[in-house]
Amino acid sequence: MKYWQKLLTQWREKEKRDGFTIPYIIGSQKYLKNNEYNQNVEDLILDVANENSTDIYIKYCASTGDLILGIRDETKTVIPGKFLKFENGKESNLFLTDFSKNLGNSVEEVALELYDRYQKYIDSEQYSKNGRERGDYEINESDFIKECFK
Repeated sequence: MKYWQKLLTQWREKEKRDGFTIPYIIGSQKYLKNNEYNQNVEDLILDVANENSTDIYIKYCASTGDLILGIRDETKTVIPGKFLKFENGKESNLFLTDFSKNLGNSVEEVALELYDRYQKYIDSEQYSKNGRERGDYEINESDFIKECFK
């Protein structure tokens, strides 16, 4: 299971919550053993879109005031939107909710838009968003990530 799948699955199963912001997921890589991943935003989105075992959605989260990635399971099928296609026409496992449709029309366009939107926060190690303020992980967040990667 990939690092981002571990995070999203554990969050869903243990905390009964929807998902994480993109900087949160990218920043979590610093807790991986042996630095097995070194993805930027574009790499993450392309990886998610190519993953056949898990459908992931991008949606707006009111509590963070930001976009999140979450697992699209049977409880999320009523959310309006569409599965994105790659520029070559192949369908992906990345579901774009109607609220987020202005991000682009293909996986590649969305990946680039999200890179432009979030990479600056990642570069300055502002991985988390608490009280709608960006910053580093709080202790409970880093503990959760470390537990996921055991």
